[in-house]
Amino acid sequence: DGTGNTAGSTGSGNTQNPSQTSAPQNILPDNGYNNGYYKASDSGSNPWDTQIEYRDYENNMNEYDLGAGKIVGGVAVLRMADNLPVRGFNMSNAEYEDTYSETAGPPVRKSDSDVLGDVYAAYTGEEADVKIPSGIKRIGDRAFYKNANVQSVEIPGSVTDIGEFAFSRSNLSSVDIPRGVTNIDYAAFYKCPNLQSVNIPDTVSSIALGAFDGTPYLSAFKAIRDGNDHLIVGDGVLLAYKGNDKQVVIPDNVRHIGPAAFARNNNIESVVIPSNVVDIGEEAFCDCSNLKELIMDEGVRRISDRAFKNSNLSVVSIPDSVEGIGLSAFDNGGKLKTVIFKGKDSPSVTYNDSATRLSAKDLRTDAFEGAKNAIVAADCDLDSGTMFNPRFYGFSGEVYSVNPNEDKMLVLERALTKPDTNGNVLIDQMVSVAGDTYTVGGVKSDAFDSYRNWQDNYDNKPTNIAVNGEQSSDLVSLLSNVNSDVLSDAEAEDNEPSTKSNITITSGGKRIPTRGSTRAQIPGDTDKYSLQITEDDSALNQINAAFMHSDGQVPQGDMVPLSLDLYDRSGTVPIHKLGNSKLEVKMPVPSGMENDPGVGVACLDDNGLLNKLSSEITDDEDGRNINFIAGHCSTYVIYSRTPKNTVFDENGNMIETVEDPDVAAPGFSMGGTWQSLNKKVYGPVSAKWFIIVILVALSGILVLYRPAKKKK
Repeated sequence: DGTGNTAGSTGSGNTQNPSQTSAPQNILPDNGYNNGYYKASDSGSNPWDTQIEYRDYENNMNEYDLGAGKIVGGVAVLRMADNLPVRGFNMSNAEYEDTYSETAGPPVRKSDSDVLGDVYAAYTGEEADVKIPSGIKRIGDRAFYKNANVQSVEIPGSVTDIGEFAFSRSNLSSVDIPRGVTNIDYAAFYKCPNLQSVNIPDTVSSIALGAFDGTPYLSAFKAIRDGNDHLIVGDGVLLAYKGNDKQVVIPDNVRHIGPAAFARNNNIESVVIPSNVVDIGEEAFCDCSNLKELIMDEGVRRISDRAFKNSNLSVVSIPDSVEGIGLSAFDNGGKLKTVIFKGKDSPSVTYNDSATRLSAKDLRTDAFEGAKNAIVAADCDLDSGTMFNPRFYGFSGEVYSVNPNEDKMLVLERALTKPDTNGNVLIDQMVSVAGDTYTVGGVKSDAFDSYRNWQDNYDNKPTNIAVNGEQSSDLVSLLSNVNSDVLSDAEAEDNEPSTKSNITITSGGKRIPTRGSTRAQIPGDTDKYSLQITEDDSALNQINAAFMHSDGQVPQGDMVPLSLDLYDRSGTVPIHKLGNSKLEVKMPVPSGMENDPGVGVACLDDNGLLNKLSSEITDDEDGRNINFIAGHCSTYVIYSRTPKNTVFDENGNMIETVEDPDVAAPGFSMGGTWQSLNKKVYGPVSAKWFIIVILVALSGILVLYRPAKKKK
């Protein structure tokens, strides 16, 4: 749970005495790693049920485990990380932001500044003043997280992005963000208690939720009543508002309304957003419970997640310029009745990173959750975007156009109302739009097609579609056909066999066997998900770089790069971070590795660093399987820790086999196995450098050589 306790435990996260042999109350160590390990043992017939037992396996760990764990007695022994898992989007609990080390050892640190490629991944030193080297493009997630020593950081002009929680809870007192930075990620400077001075250049166009929350920089602005109610920074980002106006007009120099800029302001009753604004940030007007009027000019292109959630809006007009609308953007508990879309193209449903956390289920609701009616132009292309596709979190009601030939008459373009628990869909014949009453007088022939493949779109099977009110003979005939044809199709699909698992799994790739089956589960979670495991050769260079950074070399055996992609029940929002939950995966060992005794699993975090996971090999009637636990979904690799005849250099290129045992003998002074000079040298030294060294040595000998003078 969020306190760091195992399910069923009652303690505060402290481990028991390492000498005990009975099961402890908690499985998280108190400080760092201790000498004990916890063994997950099979508790019975269900292979996914485990019991936690404490044992001292310190002396049994080997060099391959790297603090991650070991297979003992056929099951994985985990050494748990000391970092508490975190939630993410809930800023009051931001200290519990999810890490990836719950089932893996911490990344290897070669110095105080951990740099991988152009990413400054972490600083673990004790200096007060830190200079980030030039050439860095991204300050990685949590690079300075909770560093109590750092007070100032010099950021080079090459940096374009500052990652999530990059400086959060550090003792940074001031920061001068250089020109070139365009994006400041989620909670980047969150809860820096001494951060008073911040310089944000005009290149910054995106500042994520919580970036400066809990800092003196932001609180000082809100505390001073000087008549300047808008904090505008960077490229016209309205970062904060401290006014009490009932009618708010966004200033002309604002291009981006920042996240939560007006959130929880119950004074606001109306908002005017002029054409200079191009996007409205996440939670920008969230919980403005008295907001009942919204005027948006053409120019706004994106409205982010929860931008107007829990408002008092009853009707909303969406400009033609809007291209994307985020999850829960106008979810206000059903107070919103009608949405008017002015464009010829329908917008798409978008999402922010906060929605990709497994725990953020309440954030994944329709953009217009609860709204009953949508009015579109007669020539609107409903399929140009995803707003009216029932698979996406867009609009779930009736979509109408106004009949131009008849006054106050509507045409039903598409029925998207979700069937209730009994399968009923009820459509109103009389529709109120902005105070005027309209009558549904026409229905498109394909208006009810969303119910054909109902299992792809809805949780409940449609059993009856009816209209509330008088119906024309044409409508009666159409509904009769719908209820006989469309619903019979739904019945036929309902009778098809369905999988018992709540996670639908697909896998593919030349090395992923078709024998056996891949299984996955999130213990305690019964929601529907889809998991895609795909062989991904495009990630090989990144994986090799991560191995070189961590171990100084790539595995000399085989490896199969994978992409793990988990989606929620809709199949449209990826789940990236699992927080306190874990994805347990069992899949066939890749082809060609079935007899390898040293198969392991590793993953890359958001900074590209390598985390080696605890895993186990099991056998069943279909062959060998590898089991592992995923803490997030991204790039993974199944690799061999057993050197094979065919090996690869640091760039992933295959190297010829060495067959002469004397030549390949270990302990060679150049630090690797080498071959004759007409072949590559692999290990830390390449062939060309070996040749260069020999030529330089020979030239030195020739320079020093002095032939003896001839005697007369």
